[in-house]
Amino acid sequence: MLLYIIGMRAFLLFLLTIFCSFIASAQSIRGRVINSKNDPIPYSTVYIKEISQGLVADEQGKFQAKLAQGTYTLEISSMGFETQRRVIQTPSTNQEIEFQLTEKIYELNEVVARLTKEDPAYRIMRYTIANAPFHLHQVASYTSENYLKGSVKIEKIPTLMKMMIKDDGIKALIGKLMVMESHNEILFHLPNKYTQHVIAYKTSIPKSLEPKGGIQISTSSIYNPEISRKISPLSPQAFKYYKFKFERIYSEGSLQINQIRVIPKVESSTLFDGKIYITEDDWNVYAIDLSITEMGTTTRYKVNYQEVKPSVFLPITFDTYTNIGTLGVKGFGRFYSSVKYKSIILNESAALVPKRKLDNSKENFKQEKVRSQIEQLSAKEKLSTKDALKLALLSSKMMESDEQQKQQQSLEVKDIETVKMQIDSLASKRDSTFWENVRNVPLGKDEAESFLHVDSLPVSKSVQTSNNSITIGISSSGKSSKWLFGNEVKLGKNATISFDGLLKAVAKEYNFVDGFWLGQRIGLKISTSKTTKLIVSPSIYYTTARKSAVWDVCNKLQYAPFSNGQLRLSVGNTTSDIQDETSTLRFTNSLSSLFFGDNAIRFYKNQFFHLDNEVDLANGLRLTTAISYEKRSLLTNSTSFHLLGNAPKPNYFNEAYRTIFPDHINSAAVVKLTYTPHQKYRLRDGYKEYLNSSFPTFNVVFEKALPLLSSKNQSSYSELTFSIDQTVSLSRFSKLNYALSAGGFTSKRTIFAPDYHYFATSPLLFTHHSFNNTFSLLDNYTSSTNRWMESHITWSSDYLLLKRLKPLQRKIFDESLQWNQLWNIRNEKPITEIGYSIGLPDLGRIGIFAGFNGFAHRGTEIKISLPLLNWFGEK
Repeated sequence: MLLYIIGMRAFLLFLLTIFCSFIASAQSIRGRVINSKNDPIPYSTVYIKEISQGLVADEQGKFQAKLAQGTYTLEISSMGFETQRRVIQTPSTNQEIEFQLTEKIYELNEVVARLTKEDPAYRIMRYTIANAPFHLHQVASYTSENYLKGSVKIEKIPTLMKMMIKDDGIKALIGKLMVMESHNEILFHLPNKYTQHVIAYKTSIPKSLEPKGGIQISTSSIYNPEISRKISPLSPQAFKYYKFKFERIYSEGSLQINQIRVIPKVESSTLFDGKIYITEDDWNVYAIDLSITEMGTTTRYKVNYQEVKPSVFLPITFDTYTNIGTLGVKGFGRFYSSVKYKSIILNESAALVPKRKLDNSKENFKQEKVRSQIEQLSAKEKLSTKDALKLALLSSKMMESDEQQKQQQSLEVKDIETVKMQIDSLASKRDSTFWENVRNVPLGKDEAESFLHVDSLPVSKSVQTSNNSITIGISSSGKSSKWLFGNEVKLGKNATISFDGLLKAVAKEYNFVDGFWLGQRIGLKISTSKTTKLIVSPSIYYTTARKSAVWDVCNKLQYAPFSNGQLRLSVGNTTSDIQDETSTLRFTNSLSSLFFGDNAIRFYKNQFFHLDNEVDLANGLRLTTAISYEKRSLLTNSTSFHLLGNAPKPNYFNEAYRTIFPDHINSAAVVKLTYTPHQKYRLRDGYKEYLNSSFPTFNVVFEKALPLLSSKNQSSYSELTFSIDQTVSLSRFSKLNYALSAGGFTSKRTIFAPDYHYFATSPLLFTHHSFNNTFSLLDNYTSSTNRWMESHITWSSDYLLLKRLKPLQRKIFDESLQWNQLWNIRNEKPITEIGYSIGLPDLGRIGIFAGFNGFAHRGTEIKISLPLLNWFGEK
């Protein structure tokens, strides 16, 4: 939580930059940038051409640098002012220089664009986007020195949050300015590898809170399609999300600079707003001034680029300001960074049409074909949007390294460390003389005081820090909460034991058949080897109304981690739901029954034995096999106790129901195949973890029940089911989800109520089911004993109906349209539902649904979906 308190956004902004510069045996140059009225021009940019170093002036327009004796060309610039170039000689004594900038007066031909149907900005952006991959890969490696100074201050936090904070060390930071400065040497290599040598860092953040080794550098670039999951204005998809407006073109020396206004089509936390400056003809980014707002916190990024080599523009200064306003937390953060490039090596292959001769290998034949396409597109006098996107795609393909291509083609997603930090042993011990030599922005009075008072702040005891991260607990959980909510205790190196806690012991479940469940579940987890884990989880509860015990023992063996092998064995004597998997959550039924007398579940006594095994036959292809034995008996209500509402319904409606549910035995076998093509995965601790896929998932399930004993009432049937589901991304803000399934009983010699095929329904106002695959108005326990087919289609968008209204666009909810349909052989006409819902994905939604039997209206209801309920109970 204190990631907010010392700057949730602020510390993310440290990532934007790379720091500092230090030259031994150097002279100090101090400067001040002012306008024609002698007022300071804050955050001006200073570029020292001979050493490829950029500086950022502070809010008073002041800057400083250490230079060896010699002659230097300084370029001082600020948006809206004429750039001033001055040659200086560094003497043997320190000097202070004043730079007075005059406001830029734009000539008529610089301001007025040609009157055409299309804004001239689109031509400029097409060429810039087409060339973005080239500029992204233009530099093969570089070495730089970087200086950063940042400050953050939390001015106010909500009263409730302040009451929750028990740590005096954290409370003492509220209203205090905290400062950090850092000096690093950075080594970069394509495609995206950095070595960050932390030479020095100094901070007024208490030691218990400061990130170890300072802040890790950013690896983002404006030329990337995304910047920290925000859509770049130079993304190939930028025209979908942004409008562009040409404001002016002006001269900077020999360069012609286009000033383009970047306007998001909708207000979104993933879209930037501001200006981008682009050089004419070679389409380099010259400067950016972009802002983004997320959850009430606005960050403004100002980055200046410079031609460090002919036609090679790299960032030289960063200026970032964050106005924090999230969840009632108020504050600010400000960061300056300057870069000095010591060496730059260009990527020889980073040209749109490379000139070198190719051999006749198959690989180079493909490259030659791509080059030919690039050459044809580049030769066009006028580039269309389609041409620009194709050129960007071809350029990316041409310049990607073999390593990048292999990584994209691989199904395994690896967490590659792009930044390797090396912290100097003296990094935190540098003296004031060292800092005077490397500091490019003078310390303000409040900053200097912040460094002096750091040791007087209380030490925080609830903080854990690591490179680039801080974790702080608001309050500690004592022994009482562990006994109440459950806990896990280590038993040596390879074993743990857990229990559910006293709350679940007395409030596990309530229903009218059993009454209250009083008892406990215990879990024992044993790592038998590096690749094998055994989990044994017994439970026993006393049912207060039926006055009997319910119990089970669940065992799971995890093996073959790369194939996700899981062998499960469970045995018990408990009450089960007739509908099983597609039913109402038992936790929801408990609340509804106890408080409102509304019982949605039908229970039966189940003495069972289940054995199943899941394992990957190949990547994305999963086989499940299971056998089970169940002895089932229908139960009646044993109590009617409830607090509000009408009398509860009986567990079954009439004696006729017993004809489809006599006491009986079910012994069945199940085989299930699941397949997702091109399924990507990540390995964690040796275990394969499948990731969300854009490809469809196919399922085939066959279930066969055979009478194994001489008992009269035994299930005998076979059922076959096919299904497919997929989520298709339509854009960054919308997606389409569909789930289609069909099946039927291929034989049904003897079939009982629990054997029917049931459809997911929502009999109560609240449901744990997602609206994406549930019928909201279908009668509870709707089932099929023949053939059936169902479809669920959901279109979700961040900007569907309500959020097209500008005041609502920054709200975090999304909207969905639902279409559900069921074809059941029992019904001559299909049952259809259409609905509209709003909410937060995976958290909660509220929707209104209308149902139809054919074209006849069946009813309209409001439903609330709360997938979070799955955290509190089990079916």
